[in-house]
Amino acid sequence: MERSRHAAGRQWGHDPGEDQAHFSLWSILAAPLFAGNDLQRMPEGVREVLANREVIAVDQDPMGIEGRRIYDDGSSQVWVKPLADGSVAVLLLGSGPHAAAMAVTAHDLGLRTGSTYSVRNLWEHSTTQSTGLIRVPVAAHSAVMLRVRVTGRGGSAP
Repeated sequence: MERSRHAAGRQWGHDPGEDQAHFSLWSILAAPLFAGNDLQRMPEGVREVLANREVIAVDQDPMGIEGRRIYDDGSSQVWVKPLADGSVAVLLLGSGPHAAAMAVTAHDLGLRTGSTYSVRNLWEHSTTQSTGLIRVPVAAHSAVMLRVRVTGRGGSAP
């Protein structure tokens, strides 16, 4: 008899990238966050996903606005959610069988035109700067979740 992933210690039945994609989608949709697993026996990787404060903050943003899908080609999707501080949460979802370099512009995200943008990767806890084009690799069956805000001066609404 084959052991299930649950029996082998996996609580959600996904690999780590799938767990991040799952939790990212819940968060971008402002869904209630419930965990139905045994918290004391939770694998460390699952605990890291469920306890990511930056992703939880997107879900629990005071505006309570559900994100919306702005792009879907069948193997990759882009979701955006406005946040109370003027930034936007961005979910780049790789739902296809292959890794892909995904790109989105500040204009696509509805951000005002600025000279620079702060791009925070919520899973890697790293921040980079952009002049408007945001391009990141996304693994198959995985996700990259970003928080993007205008940091440069000038510009107007797109």
